Amino acid sequence: MLNPLGRHPRAKNLYYSPHIAPLIIALLVLTSCASRRTNLNIAIYDQFDMPVEGANISIKRWNNGVRIGMGPKFVIYDKKNKFYPLSLFTDSSFAVQLSAPGYSSVLVAFNDISPNDTVFIDAKVKKQEITEKYSTETAIIEGYVYDKKHYPSPSATVLLEGTTIGAATDINGHYIIKGIPPGKYTIGARMVTYNRTYLEDFMVQADSIYHIYFILSPNSHFILDP
Repeated sequence: MLNPLGRHPRAKNLYYSPHIAPLIIALLVLTSCASRRTNLNIAIYDQFDMPVEGANISIKRWNNGVRIGMGPKFVIYDKKNKFYPLSLFTDSSFAVQLSAPGYSSVLVAFNDISPNDTVFIDAKVKKQEITEKYSTETAIIEGYVYDKKHYPSPSATVLLEGTTIGAATDINGHYIIKGIPPGKYTIGARMVTYNRTYLEDFMVQADSIYHIYFILSPNSHFILDP
């Protein structure tokens, strides 16, 4: 029995409250979620390597095409380090869209990202008025392939799966694919000793240029113990 003060008669220094258990459970859940967060440090530059402030950052979807988030996330630009720090509760695979007024948008795809990972991204955006138009019948996809530490991935392959349309990256990790017919594609990036990263059900429209970055994660079967 509890006395009127909510104190067990045999407890000298302990008090009982029916509200304690839910609070403890909530704290444990919050701690678990925090331990599964992925930290993204996103630097955005224009074509002249000048930092771009005032960007919108949206979580677009998981790799199965299910959209998450309800619009842009508010991220305060870190002027000292010149990047946008973003912490996400993730389930290993997602895509982030970066956009700024007057600039082309960039889509960054992630797969096999582990909880507590810190990923660095340097994204290049172009002024919309100087973006070149190539064709009214086809589209272009261009971007970069990096690993999680933001090292370029040269000789990686970016392919529109189920087709022969694709390109290899250069020494800087850059690729460009031209002459893409309109349609819905799965776009994948591959490199030896790395897991495949891909976007499903990506809709390509004619007379469009898409900027897509792929972040590759090492394949654990190829990691050697020191």
